[in-house]
Amino acid sequence: MEQESGFIVEPQLDCPLDGPQLLHRSEKGYCEIWRVMKFSQFVVLKALKEEYREDPVYQALLRKEFDMGYSLSHPSICRTWHFRRHPQLGDCIEMEWIDGESLEERFQGGKPEEELFRKIAAELCDAVSYMHSRQIIHRDLKPSNVLITHNGDNVKLIDFGLADSDDSAILKMPAGTKQHIAPEVLSGKPADVQTDIWGVGHILTTLNDGHRQVLRKATALRPEDRYPNMGAFKEALLNPPARRWPYAVAVIAAALIGVGIWLLWPKEMPQAEPLETKTEEVRTELPDTTALVPIQPRKAVPERKAPQKTSPSSEPAQGTASGEDVYELFKKATEVFE
Repeated sequence: MEQESGFIVEPQLDCPLDGPQLLHRSEKGYCEIWRVMKFSQFVVLKALKEEYREDPVYQALLRKEFDMGYSLSHPSICRTWHFRRHPQLGDCIEMEWIDGESLEERFQGGKPEEELFRKIAAELCDAVSYMHSRQIIHRDLKPSNVLITHNGDNVKLIDFGLADSDDSAILKMPAGTKQHIAPEVLSGKPADVQTDIWGVGHILTTLNDGHRQVLRKATALRPEDRYPNMGAFKEALLNPPARRWPYAVAVIAAALIGVGIWLLWPKEMPQAEPLETKTEEVRTELPDTTALVPIQPRKAVPERKAPQKTSPSSEPAQGTASGEDVYELFKKATEVFE
């Protein structure tokens, strides 16, 4: 018999919000975040602070942020829906409400486990890679702009207030948060894809003590020393090439062979007996045939010099491995597994 589904307790409607509810007001910035109820769901309104609402520069910034966000549709990016004028808040952006907390808040007491770190890294890389495919750069990637949902630990990238695109014609000057800004932007150069790669690498460095080699490359001082795109960065971080394993095995094997040769190679070479002595011994064993066949006199064979003895303090013979060589081989093998 089919069972009927339903609510566990008696359903009732929650009381609607009495006007907008303030969630956050930036201390040094120009925006504030409000939550309202629209039909049966929460939405977020991003508006200018009261002292900036009539300033044309900040009005243009808010409109540009809407243009950036509205063109993006990705599971790991906060959705932007409308640009409207609220009777109390003025011009504002209507966005998706996310039930979660920032990376800064979530992991302020520690670091995530490796499995959760890989999930966060993969979703964040995918979100930024999607932005780059739309010719948009974020320019303000930092832990407080990455939210993690309470339900499922999903990444949601937020805050496109400083984002820029190739086709945008206004507000192109360098921008970012001082503590989380790429070196080239600090020097006055325009931001590009490499700027966001540095930002993602900087965020992930604060979440994990491993993957040092990959994260060092992503946050290199010079943009040309970083990964060419987010896809290459993600691949190196989460799926290291299989060819590294045979290479590592070959390096370790070479190191072990070098150790064996160095330990087993004889310290002194045996001396060879003079050639003339052996010749005399052979002559004594031959039968006496001088009466039948005259023996022509043979030229004397020059005496071969015996190899010189090597002292323990001298350099090892060719083909051996010194202790420093073995150390360098093991050092190279260790770097492969980082």
